[in-house]
Amino acid sequence: MAIVTVACKRRPGGKPGVGAKVERLTQSDWPSRTTRFDQVVIGSESLPGNSPPNMITSSDSSQAVRKPSNERKISVLLVEDHQVLRDSLTVLLKGAGDIVVQDAVATAGEALQKLSRDIDLVILDISLPDRDGIWLTRKIKALYPSLPVLVLTMHEGENFVISALEAGVDGYLTKWAGQQELLRAIRAVARDGSYLQTRIAPLVVQALRRREARRRTAFSDREHQIAKCLVNGLSNSEIAERIRLSVSTVKSDLRSLYSKLEVSGRSEAVAAVVEKGIAHRD
Repeated sequence: MAIVTVACKRRPGGKPGVGAKVERLTQSDWPSRTTRFDQVVIGSESLPGNSPPNMITSSDSSQAVRKPSNERKISVLLVEDHQVLRDSLTVLLKGAGDIVVQDAVATAGEALQKLSRDIDLVILDISLPDRDGIWLTRKIKALYPSLPVLVLTMHEGENFVISALEAGVDGYLTKWAGQQELLRAIRAVARDGSYLQTRIAPLVVQALRRREARRRTAFSDREHQIAKCLVNGLSNSEIAERIRLSVSTVKSDLRSLYSKLEVSGRSEAVAAVVEKGIAHRD
């Protein structure tokens, strides 16, 4: 069962939900998930309809807020095929004060060659010349399961976001994010957390809701059998005899079937079963 609990803390003088920290966001049956969602930071860029922040294109490191720290610097492997952006990001990150760019490469193949235990975070694009970033994420997680991966991409469609999360990414950011948000995301993900850009978070919640709805409305093989018996006019006792169940079990399964069909009685259930193509008369 999906559990999505969002507890947003209001900033002094600010709006709830902006720069908020999500206390819990889990999905027990999410396939191939390695990302922990017990420390998800939701970004604070402009919401849809507002003016978007500047894209991450500047190579002026003076625009980055330096963050001196006694902690060990974050060692980053950057995977970006556009050289201008790759060079700009390298300068930006080096100017942050607590981040070191270990390597900056253009392809998935080069990234795999540069992987090592000295790297604290991989930042990668989804669109790469040889293999895509989702494939690369799966490879990284297979080799180094605890190595965090942050996606930085132009893609913000639901299919891309969900596929990336299923592959195991720990953070998702679009290139429309501002420089300060990128630095926040890097620090959040590298320090054993997760990060979702504000415009991305609703896609995850909606996907979880749809998955839960599909789970609730999926019909079992036995419910298909009972539905077929219903449309052929069999009584409860005849259904029980046909599929070798007790009458009480048939009644229980019928209640479940009625609930999924959102009907209250036998005649409505027969009409709904036929309309939805679940079963047909012999």
